Amino acid sequence: MKDKVPYLIQIFEDERPHIVIFTETWLNSDSVASVCAQLSYSNTHKLKQYNTESTERTGKRGGGTMVLVRTDYTEFITRLPATPPIIKGWHTEEGRAKLGLLEFTITRTRPHRLPRGYSCVLAVAVYIPEFNVSRLRSSISQLYHALEEPVTKCSSNNKPLIFVAGDFNGADVRPLCTKFY
Repeated sequence: MKDKVPYLIQIFEDERPHIVIFTETWLNSDSVASVCAQLSYSNTHKLKQYNTESTERTGKRGGGTMVLVRTDYTEFITRLPATPPIIKGWHTEEGRAKLGLLEFTITRTRPHRLPRGYSCVLAVAVYIPEFNVSRLRSSISQLYHALEEPVTKCSSNNKPLIFVAGDFNGADVRPLCTKFY
């Protein structure tokens, strides 16, 4: 991603997207701050254009997710916990071996203009880096459990507008889609 920053900045300035979601950023703790700073600042307008939140992979190269939200779309962006909850029965060594690999960043924001009936916007960047069918199901289940708390904290008549995007590597996301709406 570091090599693509000039191109991304040009796209941001030309298209002016409100929310941008990246997967496989390949950023680490040394590079994430500089890349986020470059992507969020506009050379043309000389001011901060995007709020950024990212999750970098630890332990090995690759992976990582990032969410950028335009500052004129909303005044704040809140990062929600990125640690998937431990699901019952997966606390043993055998259970952990069945856990799917899942990388994600969940952000919550309240835009200046929001459709009626929605309380906020959840933007979720997801990367599932494997192709094993049982682990793919496990990853979707973990993502569901991670999204469950922010969704249920909203009032019953005002639900969040949810954008989930990323690289699912063939995982069936239908169970995730039907659980919330």
